Amino acid sequence: PQVIVGVNGSGKSTILKLAVRLYEPEEGQILVDGHDIRTLRLFDLRQAVCVLFQDYTHFPLSIRDNIALGDPTNFGNDDHVRAAAQLGGASSFVEKLPEGYDTYLDRPVRDYFSGIPEGTKTLFGRSIDYSFVRNAGGMSARGTGPSLSGGQMQRLAVSRTFMRSVVREDSTVGLLLFDEPSASLDPTAEHGASTCRRVRAARAR
Repeated sequence: PQVIVGVNGSGKSTILKLAVRLYEPEEGQILVDGHDIRTLRLFDLRQAVCVLFQDYTHFPLSIRDNIALGDPTNFGNDDHVRAAAQLGGASSFVEKLPEGYDTYLDRPVRDYFSGIPEGTKTLFGRSIDYSFVRNAGGMSARGTGPSLSGGQMQRLAVSRTFMRSVVREDSTVGLLLFDEPSASLDPTAEHGASTCRRVRAARAR
């Protein structure tokens, strides 16, 4: 594994974005196995690279679906999802959640069914309950997702990255790029993530 170290704003994240051609270099060359990446088909380049940026996001879906999106061609493969969660260090806390991998994550915006907050009483003494609306939409019965820590959310993002790069036997990924993937993890979890990345790098060689 190779590590790029530098102060904030020195361009570490920009290098990764250049490597996958989110940005095009204004001068110089970026070579992969001796080939200028601008001579490669964009699809082929991105099939050979898997990257996790600092500004990852999670989607208003279940934990299972959030991980599975790392490899859309195997989206329905639960074995791959669980293997990726294990490698990403997420399985230990996901399996303790009441709904496990079916747990619905917090939505990026709040759901508004009415101007009256749920749980309040009407003039007639009846509690406001929107569970039938959530059930119709396949939402969690609790209405809101779990309160996961920053480190746990980061583990889910790492697990998603491993869906295509590590779990698949026929993976075409030869280059894994991580932008501070263990910034929110405790020392033990950070060591485990680093070990997994070294194993994947050894396989790629």
